[in-house]
Amino acid sequence: MKEEEKLSSVQVFFLALNFFLASAFILMPSAVAATAGRDGWAAILIAAGAGILLSKLYAALCIRFSGRTIILFAQDIAGEIPGKIMGLLFAWFALHLGALVLRNFGDFMVISLMPCTPLIVFNSVIMLIAAMAVYRGLEVLCRFNLMLMPVILVSMAVIIIFCFTIPNFDAAKLLPLFENGFSRVLKTSLIPMTFPFGEGVLFLMIFPNMSNSGDAKKIMAGAIIASAMIIASITAETVAVFGSNAKNFVYSTHSMIRCIELAEIFERTDTLTIVIWILSGLIKISVCLYAFVKGCTQLFALKDYRPIVIPSGIIMTALSILVYENVIEQTEFASKIWPFYSLVFELLLPLMLITLDSVKKVF
Repeated sequence: MKEEEKLSSVQVFFLALNFFLASAFILMPSAVAATAGRDGWAAILIAAGAGILLSKLYAALCIRFSGRTIILFAQDIAGEIPGKIMGLLFAWFALHLGALVLRNFGDFMVISLMPCTPLIVFNSVIMLIAAMAVYRGLEVLCRFNLMLMPVILVSMAVIIIFCFTIPNFDAAKLLPLFENGFSRVLKTSLIPMTFPFGEGVLFLMIFPNMSNSGDAKKIMAGAIIASAMIIASITAETVAVFGSNAKNFVYSTHSMIRCIELAEIFERTDTLTIVIWILSGLIKISVCLYAFVKGCTQLFALKDYRPIVIPSGIIMTALSILVYENVIEQTEFASKIWPFYSLVFELLLPLMLITLDSVKKVF
């Protein structure tokens, strides 16, 4: 196995950028509009600030334990048994997150593209591609991501620019600012803080492969800022088009994009949503799958993660089918349970580890 795969700072930056944009570009506008209303864009920017603080925590662990993943340094800090338990929790988070993203992808394709096609078909196809990418190695995955990024970023730029041409677009719908109070916006920011920015904790499995681990802090901060600006922009545009009704769409970004028409020539722009969703979702699922199989390999002292890629992909696919009954249940979980559930892995676990390590160094 090519274990010593080395990644450049550019590769990790764009991998993180795509990871943050993936699901959030489609799901976030309606999620924050449901609680913060027209001020949802502000909640995203506030969450980005909190996300940068989280990324500093992850980068500090990366620098302090250079070359070692969270699975390994958790055992160094807490001892073998407690450390392995923490590692198992982290591996579960990677598996669970991957299953949730896979389910989001499948639901979107079924609802928006092929309603008569079974969910398992879409989930299986995307997982097969993700498993192939992970099997080839992290470096190949990053190179593949670099090939996709121009398509993804150009598509997003086209969407953001041409949304201004929608007849119903009215920036006045964004006013007045903070009509329902700033505290409501602050409370809503917990959603984007944990999804997607806090999910960057999975990069604790990728940082050890960086050529210069000291760049982790600025790479993650840059990716969070760039993704937050894009997501906040599309969120503001969604409100400017749909007003208070933005919260009523599960995929409000997709619904808005379908309204774009230019002189009856530039139509069917909703295909851009599908392109972005497929390509970004593929990368995010691949990162989750890699974090899970790499974590299991180190937990159980396996020589190579490749033999467990396919079985792990099958488990993740099965979990993606079982995790929700329907889209309504998915929305409820994402807005009411996930922000608190994910904090255990995104904040509590890393904070506990760095605190324990600091105390050990003092005493």
